[in-house]
Amino acid sequence: MTVRTTSRLRGWVLYDANCSFCTATAARFRSILERRGFRMVPSGLWPELRLLTADGHTCGGADAVFYLARCIWWAWPLWALAQLSGMRRVSRIAYRWIAAHRYCVGACHLPASVVHLCVLMLLLCVSLPVFAQNEWVELPFSVDKQNNHVLVKLSMNGKEGTFLVDTGSTWTLADVKFLRLTVEIKKAQFDSVGAGGDGVGWTVDIKIPNRRWTGYRVYVMDLSAISKRYDVKIDGIIGQDFLRRYDNVIFDYKSKKLVLSKW
Repeated sequence: MTVRTTSRLRGWVLYDANCSFCTATAARFRSILERRGFRMVPSGLWPELRLLTADGHTCGGADAVFYLARCIWWAWPLWALAQLSGMRRVSRIAYRWIAAHRYCVGACHLPASVVHLCVLMLLLCVSLPVFAQNEWVELPFSVDKQNNHVLVKLSMNGKEGTFLVDTGSTWTLADVKFLRLTVEIKKAQFDSVGAGGDGVGWTVDIKIPNRRWTGYRVYVMDLSAISKRYDVKIDGIIGQDFLRRYDNVIFDYKSKKLVLSKW
């Protein structure tokens, strides 16, 4: 078996040499990190793991763990999880608790399974208030083959319709015939940045999975000209005003889902 190594030094990982739990953990990951250019250095200067990179960057605790996880292919999902709002704060609290009790782990000879269970329970207790305020919505979508635009289904005033997701449109639009209104407006014009033309402000109820808005303001227009460009009738356009209600907007083309999340 051939082990790939690297001669380029990327940084130093400092750990508490007086902590048996820390030294055992360092011994377990030493070869993994050294193959990726990180040298393990015993130290007693800090109460937490410290990372000093060759380019002068320094971080500690949970942030150091996430940095190292990004450099290991099988641990990369841990770094990706840390990019979610709230996760770093939860992880830092959990890490500080572990660091404060690191000597008890070694002196009391606690089994690894007990330590892992305590960490899991701590993460759960700390994260519950954070995630209780979170919002996660998945909207299945289809892609118009002719124009490569994303189309989703949502309910407006109790009626389900097909809506075009247009990041170039400042406002959310609804077709006048879809809402069955009798106001007189001109047909909308469509270009590369979205729909334009005369519209009338209107308040509607919008419903998507796990979420509902009442009194949501949209602009009503005649979208018949836009519908002619697609294989299906376009009942409205989702604009930036709607998308900006969420912190993250992800177009997952593999699973054909529009993921909206708020943290």
